[in-house]
Amino acid sequence: MKILDSPPIAPEVSIIPYRGSNDRILINLNNGIGEYDQVPVAIEDSDGEASDTPITFKSDDPPSAFQIFRIESKPKSYDDFRNNILANIATQGASSIGYKDTIEPNKKYYYTVRSIDVHDNVSNPCGVWEVEIVDESGALYTNIRMVDFEDPIIGKKTTTAKEYIQITPS
Repeated sequence: MKILDSPPIAPEVSIIPYRGSNDRILINLNNGIGEYDQVPVAIEDSDGEASDTPITFKSDDPPSAFQIFRIESKPKSYDDFRNNILANIATQGASSIGYKDTIEPNKKYYYTVRSIDVHDNVSNPCGVWEVEIVDESGALYTNIRMVDFEDPIIGKKTTTAKEYIQITPS
């Protein structure tokens, strides 16, 4: 018989640009609360083998750290974040923490975050954030949004009938 602690649920993330800055953002990380049955998502090799069996993720322990992953091209899956840890942030007992990141203007970045509890259990990632600070000759605005993975194309390529049919009035 083996007794295991439940891994934590994904953290709550908010991304805020600094006012008047074209190269800095603040990533606010909060301990997620709740209980969910989900299929575990492995990102790093140390996460073990992925399983198709759902397990219970639960916020029964405080986080000991948050892992922030960042890449510069739109991911097709969480595997694209492998070996791209931007920061491992120890919480030192706090349930929320902020991280300041420096980025280049007019360039898209993709982030995902997961939490690690005091028993070294790892949560699923929070989702994927697309972040861009647009600087048009000093006029700044941000594009910050959640993005989905593209569905893989299965089967044959299809074409529309418009490419083969031409109808003209006589």
